[in-house]
Amino acid sequence: MKKTYIFAFSVLCAVSSLFNLAHAADGEKTSYALPFVAITRDAGQAGMAGAGSSAGGAFTALRNPAASAFAGASDVQTAYQSWAPKGSPSTNFNLGGSFAAGEKVGISVALGYQKGEAYDLVSTTGAATGQFTPSDLLIGVGAAYAVTPAVSLGVNAKIARQSLSDDDSYSSVALDLSAMYKVEDFRISAGTANLLGSIKDAAGKSFSLPASAFVAGDWSKALPGGSVCVAADVDYFLKGGVSAAFGAQYGIKDIVFLRAGYHVGTEGAPIPSYASVGLGARYAGVGLDFAYLLANDVMGGSLCVGLSYKF
Repeated sequence: MKKTYIFAFSVLCAVSSLFNLAHAADGEKTSYALPFVAITRDAGQAGMAGAGSSAGGAFTALRNPAASAFAGASDVQTAYQSWAPKGSPSTNFNLGGSFAAGEKVGISVALGYQKGEAYDLVSTTGAATGQFTPSDLLIGVGAAYAVTPAVSLGVNAKIARQSLSDDDSYSSVALDLSAMYKVEDFRISAGTANLLGSIKDAAGKSFSLPASAFVAGDWSKALPGGSVCVAADVDYFLKGGVSAAFGAQYGIKDIVFLRAGYHVGTEGAPIPSYASVGLGARYAGVGLDFAYLLANDVMGGSLCVGLSYKF
C-alpha cells in the first residue's frame, strides 16, 4: 500500500510540474506541421477525452508503445470519425491492432486516413477545372518489451503524410518512446511522442510536428457488479503549449461502459479544449464504442464509432 501512495504522489507532482511549465508557454502562438498526428483514434479513449493511453489498446502504435507489453491480450479495432465538423471538418477511417507475442512482448500496427472537404480547382483564366480533396495519412508500427513484471519499454515508428493539392504535399517520419511501471491497481507511463518529425514549406521554412514529453496514468478497480477506471494524460509540447486529458469509465458487469472526460489545451497545443461523453458495450470479446465531443466551437459535434475484438 505504501508503494501505491508513493506512486500517486509522484503522478500528482509530475502533472503539477507540467502545468507550471504551461504558464510560460501559454500565450505563444505555435504553428505545428501535420497536427492530425495528435488525434485520438481509439473510440473508447475518445469517450474519455483522449485519456487512458496507459491502458494500451488497438492504437498503441500511435501513442505510448510501452503499454502493449502489459496488455495481456490481442486487440483489433476499426474506427470511424466525423472530426471537427464546425472547424476544418474531415472524415477519418482508422484501423489498428495490438498483439501479445508471448508474455513479455507486444507488437502493434495502426493506420489513420482522413479526407477533408473538396474544393474547386480553377485555371489561370478563371475556368473551373475540377475538384481536389485534401487528405492525411498516418501509419505506425510499434514494439514493447517487459523488462521486469512491473516495467516495460516501447518504441513506435510513424510515417505521416498530408496532401493539400496535386502539387502541394508533405511527409515526415516520427518516433514515440515510452516506459511504463505498474503497481497494484495503478499504471503510470512517461515518454516522448512525435520526436524528430518536421517538414519544409515551399519557402524552405521548417515546421516541427507536435513533439511532446508526456506522463500518463490510470487507476482501475473491480467493484461488485462492475468496475471503475480513472485516467489522466498530460503532454508538454516542446515548441510550447500543454494539453491534459482527464477521463473516467464505469463498467456495469463489464458489459456496458459509461465514459466521460475533459481535454484541456492551452494556447499553442495542437488540439483545443473540449469535453466528451462515451458509451460502450462488450460481449464475447466483441466491442462497440461511441464517443461524442462537445463544449467547443471547433471540436463540438465530433463523433467517433469503433468496432473491436479482443482475444
